[in-house]
Amino acid sequence: MDTNLGQVELVKDLNPGVSDNPVGSFEPAPLDPDRPYVPPPSQVPDSSFPSSLVEFKDKLYFSANDGELGNELYVSDGTTEGTQLVKDIDPAISDYGYLNGYTNSSSPYNLVEFNDKLYFAANNGEVGNELYISDGTAEGTQLLVDINPGENNYGANSSSPGNFVEFNDKLYFSASNSENGNELYVTDGTAEGTQLVVDLRPGEDNYGNTNGSYPSNLVEFNDKLYFSASNGEVGNELYVSDGTAEGTQLLLDLRSGEDPFGNIYGSYPSNLVEFNGKLYFSASNGENGNELYVSDGTAEGTQLLVDLYPGENNYGNVNSSDPSNLVEFNDKLYFSASNGENGTELFVSDGTAEGTQLVADINQGEDSSGYSYGSSPSNLVEFNGKLYFTANDSETGTELYVSDGTSEGTQLVADINPGLNNYSFPNGSFPSELTVVGDELFFSADNGETGTELFKLTVDDSIDETLTLIHGCDGSDNLLGGEEVFATLDGINPEQLTCNHFETI
Repeated sequence: MDTNLGQVELVKDLNPGVSDNPVGSFEPAPLDPDRPYVPPPSQVPDSSFPSSLVEFKDKLYFSANDGELGNELYVSDGTTEGTQLVKDIDPAISDYGYLNGYTNSSSPYNLVEFNDKLYFAANNGEVGNELYISDGTAEGTQLLVDINPGENNYGANSSSPGNFVEFNDKLYFSASNSENGNELYVTDGTAEGTQLVVDLRPGEDNYGNTNGSYPSNLVEFNDKLYFSASNGEVGNELYVSDGTAEGTQLLLDLRSGEDPFGNIYGSYPSNLVEFNGKLYFSASNGENGNELYVSDGTAEGTQLLVDLYPGENNYGNVNSSDPSNLVEFNDKLYFSASNGENGTELFVSDGTAEGTQLVADINQGEDSSGYSYGSSPSNLVEFNGKLYFTANDSETGTELYVSDGTSEGTQLVADINPGLNNYSFPNGSFPSELTVVGDELFFSADNGETGTELFKLTVDDSIDETLTLIHGCDGSDNLLGGEEVFATLDGINPEQLTCNHFETI
């Protein structure tokens, strides 16, 4: 097993303090007779909930709530001092209902870098949720364009831009306006150069609402743009575009027909990723369930790669392996899926049916109903020559894991939030948004003391020891880190272990 998995430490507690626990008086029945109910605390740590993490100009940009300014745009260089607000985009004080007296939030999300600028969706309180641009400074952070102007019965209209991807030196994305619904848009970084590409589903529905094709899962492949959408005639299927209205068309109707209620079927392609000169994705043809597909970019060259979970369930429905979190690592394709025997676990593929197999069964066993547990790997990302992800082994809860691509080399990085929760199950820190910036891996997590805040993992390849500091003394911000992180057996005072808990990995 690898003994140098990295040092995990809290970057900054952006939202310190505690709040009243809304379920403090609720006492559920014990879920496990061997684990007695533990009353929840009357107060819980406040959280900043970092989200939409992205690397930009060698720093980490993200959305967070410090408890005073609302959810706004932040930046971090990986240090406490260097983690700070970029701009309070919506500084107004709310007068709306239960939020009365609280600072509004612009809630930036879907952050993406394009042409040395940062693009994202946000709401300044005046024009709704629209497209923003930033150079990383407060002065250089501003509304780019109001795609959906005007108001509705609830206030300002929003275009809600998302699904950003760079293609042909432009930024493509989905957005809504009152005339066309949610459709495919493009921008060159200027207001004048931001426009609708194509209205794939014009008209209105039976309730008088504007239709929309809802493009999603945008990815560049073979000098074309691929995405999933619905034109109202064939359901949600795979589309291809050269970036123009004329060059945007349906690639293949994988699942045609209607259900007994008259709703059009769709294969719902998702998790699109390029690997080894092919396009891989998950989809359902109605016969094999939601499984792994491969395409060369043509209708004829689009086919089921492998049915990982064949057959039907007890209700007569087709089984699905539900491949997700597809990512390339070490010239292989890794993803999360279920084969019906191991639960949802980590899988790998070389691009062939025969070369698609389980990597590791992290959470073995079955529940009381006979269903395999599964560790539900997610947030897969390559970092420092290994594959990092989150998983739940039923002993530590959902925590940070790492793999070299083998079963033996797949292991827990750190139990960031040890112990049991109020229901007497393992806490779990629930890491998410794993994002690499330089030689550090950033993520959002809850260590049980600070709430959900920004953490980072740093790997020192010069260190090769066997003991790792898993948890410091009460009140310490360090989980793995500091001068006491790595030590050999020689020279350790056993009395130190009462304060600093060491484990051999």
